[in-house]
Amino acid sequence: MLRFWVRHGFKIMFVLVTISYVSATVGYASRDNPFAVVSVSHTATPREIRKACRKASLEFHPDKHPGNEEVVRPQFERVARACKTLSDPKKRAKFERYGTIETEELTETASISLTSQLGWFTTCLFYTLLFVGMPVCTIYNFAHLVKSSDDQLATATSNAESIHKDMMALYEYKHHGTATLDCAELYLRAAKWELDDQRKLTKSLGASRVASKLDSLCNKHEDRFALWLAFDTSEAKVQPLKAQLEQLGTAVSSSASGRKSR
Repeated sequence: MLRFWVRHGFKIMFVLVTISYVSATVGYASRDNPFAVVSVSHTATPREIRKACRKASLEFHPDKHPGNEEVVRPQFERVARACKTLSDPKKRAKFERYGTIETEELTETASISLTSQLGWFTTCLFYTLLFVGMPVCTIYNFAHLVKSSDDQLATATSNAESIHKDMMALYEYKHHGTATLDCAELYLRAAKWELDDQRKLTKSLGASRVASKLDSLCNKHEDRFALWLAFDTSEAKVQPLKAQLEQLGTAVSSSASGRKSR
């Protein structure tokens, strides 16, 4: 889950927050666009705006719709807000520049109005991204800067050992094919990426022997994963690969144990 989150979850959530925020903001601005509400152009003069406001106010005034007062009242309030914004040069300039409408309700209850404007889904995504996603990704990607080379190498070999064991266990499960979401396949693909990252890390640290073992381990896992995807369970192909993987896993484990003891 951690590997999948760092590689994909942060990006997916960022895209969802951006799309949701833009959609909600554009929808909010277009819904309450004061020029559209009173049916005037953006180049309308103050006189034209006053004339349009009087016409719209009379059209949607509750007194003009006996029996339907509550139905037209929201539209009448929208007209009143639009006219107030367009009649004030500062508020009109602010809307034309930023697309925001300043009202007493928004001023008094900014946080509640923001949530109601953007929706609980976007708000929850944003705070999760801010307080969970960013710290986790930052620690995961930059924690190595405060570790020594030996500590980084020990962590890389230990991670590779753990990933290898998980992959070996998952090969025993049957692949369900492409018709459904196969969680085992999802984990195996993420594990292959992570194993390759550990190999690159050990190589960058100058540990050529460990990197060579991990390189062989990655190649053998590629072959074993291909057999698993192809539903190939023949003993003649699976058993030799399994033996080679176990041997390489033992070699990596001994490297990790040697680093820990030192």
